[in-house]
Amino acid sequence: MTVGDLRYSRSMAAPPSRLNVALRMLGLGIVLGWASVFLIPLCVRVGVAEHTANRLPFLGFFLGLAWGLASAVSRTAKSLLSFAVLVPVCGGVFWFFGVLLGGLLVGFGVSPGAADYVPVVGFCLGVAVALLPGIVIGSEALGSFFSRSAKPHRNRDAR
Repeated sequence: MTVGDLRYSRSMAAPPSRLNVALRMLGLGIVLGWASVFLIPLCVRVGVAEHTANRLPFLGFFLGLAWGLASAVSRTAKSLLSFAVLVPVCGGVFWFFGVLLGGLLVGFGVSPGAADYVPVVGFCLGVAVALLPGIVIGSEALGSFFSRSAKPHRNRDAR
């Protein structure tokens, strides 16, 4: 099997089943609807009317449905979804190691107040580590887009 055959076989992947699409849409709808419930107090504090802020879970649910459908039919949306899941998971893993390190620090005699900041710093470091590839890929994509659009188009026959 050559590289060309491998590329051809990957591009001919079977489309997702209707059940897969429906479960992905429903799952993302529920997750984003549930997560947007926690934004209601923040929106009210910022100054959004309470009646409008109470509609956020519906918006989250329908955005989840749309993102689930898009991730079922588009590779880009699927990779963005996996990237969005990777960031909090990586932050959580670093937070866990921060909790372990904070416990060790307390065991060695560091004040518990100072050791309480270690898991927070670990979470922020994990999120930063997870965001770094996305930032690099995004900046390269924007750079290539602007470098292509900035080049003047020359007529090949004028040479």
